[in-house]
Amino acid sequence: MLIAEGIKSDHLLLPIIKRPARCKIALVAAPTLKKLKDLILFSRSYLTLKKAAFQRNVVRILSAISLKCNARPQTTKELSPHEAKNFLPHCFASLTCWMQNENVVNRFGLKFFEPGKNALDLSGVPGKIEAKERCFFDEQTGLTAVILQSQDDKVFLCFGGVRSGDTIQAMDPAMRFKVLWRQRISAVKNLFGFKVGIYQQADALYQTLKQKKEFAGKKVILTGQSLGGSIASYVSAKNHVPSVCFNSIALGVRQQREIGEKNLLNAHEYVTHISAKGDFFNNYPLFNPADSVLRAIGICTPRNFGQKYQIPSAFEGLKKTHYFILGSMMHHLGYDPRAGSDALKEDDLILP
Repeated sequence: MLIAEGIKSDHLLLPIIKRPARCKIALVAAPTLKKLKDLILFSRSYLTLKKAAFQRNVVRILSAISLKCNARPQTTKELSPHEAKNFLPHCFASLTCWMQNENVVNRFGLKFFEPGKNALDLSGVPGKIEAKERCFFDEQTGLTAVILQSQDDKVFLCFGGVRSGDTIQAMDPAMRFKVLWRQRISAVKNLFGFKVGIYQQADALYQTLKQKKEFAGKKVILTGQSLGGSIASYVSAKNHVPSVCFNSIALGVRQQREIGEKNLLNAHEYVTHISAKGDFFNNYPLFNPADSVLRAIGICTPRNFGQKYQIPSAFEGLKKTHYFILGSMMHHLGYDPRAGSDALKEDDLILP
């Protein structure tokens, strides 16, 4: 038999149903219901705030990976062997970020500027960049920069890509591994539209060096391969300095925004890109259909800006095609892809 009673509460009068001891029902008091109601209201408010935060993040990400831009892509032209001769000094110069050996560039009349012997104030450069024997290097960002000087007052500022800085003897293997992954992560973050400190650091380094008396009145030429070519094109387009970039990784949208639309439109006046045919990291064939659609409505995607030239690749496979651009240049001129500058004939030696 069920018995109903009334129990007073501060909030309301609840009926309580009594059952035999073998079949008890948990009683719910009014304060507990209020807490449950408050919990539901709090949950709704929390979900509303999370939804708003999610929407803000989506907008932030979309703004990071898309940019309204009127800059039109330049047509890629085939580079003849005769024309390629003019860019051999730049290609060999870009190699010095990996091989800091004077034999690489001495036939072009280029000599290393030795930062370790020249006390330069780099306080205006962010990060922890240090003056090594033959390069500037920051193990935190992975930036490697080499300066080469010619006999006629030209200066090559060469930026290194992934694995650059490996020849620095003082760096232990564990740090080499960390630097390698920092460089790789910088390349990926750039492509996905994030701000990458190595680009801004390279720009600050250029701004600092051009004010030093050692480089006053000299013509600066920027160069680099892969990530280094991407960095060189960034500094070049932003500061209106001539550059020659090899198999460059495309500039991400965040870096494009920092360069500015006007500078991107005029990049062909300063930036020259040379790539080996089939270089995936430069051409991104998988993105081309989407790129054409997005650009038709004025949305930019990762890409290179400036004059674009192409040479045949001397290698099979994506990795060799990308990394061994110098071998493809030498093969294009009729030499063994593994040959160095000592194999060049006098007719092919064009001083920068």
